[in-house]
Amino acid sequence: ILRSHCTCCCALNLFSSPTLLPIHTTPLAAASSPSPPPRAIELNGMFSAAISALARTSPAGGPRALAPALALAQAAPFPHARAERQYATSVYPPLSLSSVWPETFVNNDVVRSFQHALAEVSGGAWPLHVKYGVKKEIAFDEVRAGAISMTVGHSTYWPDTAPASAFFASIPFGLGPEEFAAWVSHGGGKELWREHYRPHNLVPFMAGDTGMQMGGWFNKRMRSTKDFAGVRMRIEGLGGPTLARCGLKVVDAPASKLATMLREGSLDACEFATPSMDLAAGLPTVALSEECPLIYHYPGWHQPSAVFEFLLNGDVHEQMSTQQRAMIRAAAREASESFTRSNLALNRGVLLEIINSGVIMHQFPLDLLLELKKLAEEEVCEHVHHHEFSREVHESYHRFMDTMIRWGPMSAHAMWQWRDVQPTSSHSRD
Repeated sequence: ILRSHCTCCCALNLFSSPTLLPIHTTPLAAASSPSPPPRAIELNGMFSAAISALARTSPAGGPRALAPALALAQAAPFPHARAERQYATSVYPPLSLSSVWPETFVNNDVVRSFQHALAEVSGGAWPLHVKYGVKKEIAFDEVRAGAISMTVGHSTYWPDTAPASAFFASIPFGLGPEEFAAWVSHGGGKELWREHYRPHNLVPFMAGDTGMQMGGWFNKRMRSTKDFAGVRMRIEGLGGPTLARCGLKVVDAPASKLATMLREGSLDACEFATPSMDLAAGLPTVALSEECPLIYHYPGWHQPSAVFEFLLNGDVHEQMSTQQRAMIRAAAREASESFTRSNLALNRGVLLEIINSGVIMHQFPLDLLLELKKLAEEEVCEHVHHHEFSREVHESYHRFMDTMIRWGPMSAHAMWQWRDVQPTSSHSRD
């Protein structure tokens, strides 16, 4: 396979030259392996067909020759195709995934992206069975026990994990999406994340980030910490216990019932996620209603990012070949990046749509944010105080964030401050 693959890659490199050189290939049947697997036979035929087409192409064809060559490779008759598919299916372990969200819920976009990416990298030979709407505690217990291969959710969903779980989801006034991804990949976060789940026989992978969230929907303007006293609010993560220090009452409510609970008066406020997800939950419609007018607050200090995760059973991971593990990583990375980018792309237009519909916007005052930051720091420190590993994660997270705090004002933040400022005519002439 490698011999034909490399020969084909060399042939494709020739497109940078106006003249195509003669190409010679060695059939895989002549390789050291006396009985190549059916996949090798098919790939050899594919590449040979493509390369033969390239060799017959006019030297002046240049890059245009690529299309017919690849088309021929796809259309070439492969007598071993059926055997190849049977062989491939037999070498891939069965893979199943549970999602804690209902099938039509927007967060499942990352599940569908993972399913599609896995099909692409495996040539459709590695099917993924997905089960939607599994209760959080059941999903975690099943994947830990090996009853299902994988699950997807949010690290704060799992009640049996250590206090460090919040650092792999979102921390008030913490890392943003790009910063979190950098900490995981190059700041030691990945190793700590895996260590966090090792006692549970699980291997974590990023499953997308909602991006910077909004501050929530309230039935009055929040101007000081006193305004939170007595408010019944649905809020996730450490933002809840932080506001509880101000007298707020945290209410556990599923996203599907937020609009109803707000209309019925069993909630005074709620935060869900980003503008696009809030729109999907019907919250702007509630905000514009006469019976329950709401004010949309920003910024989302409690969740500057909100990271989802795939959890793979450790035994399943160990039974996979090196190549199969690489395929899982590649599919998870593609799904994660696609979900994160799509949220960013959607939010830019949805927020404008929400504002134009007449929803009232309110920015948390600076003095209030400073008070909340102090309370959040106290909450995080108490959260990890009695757990040694959580303190280790906390220290790593904040060491990385401290460097970002010094870098940000001189990079992106400095540019964003002036990016949308329109120059005056005098500046234009200068």
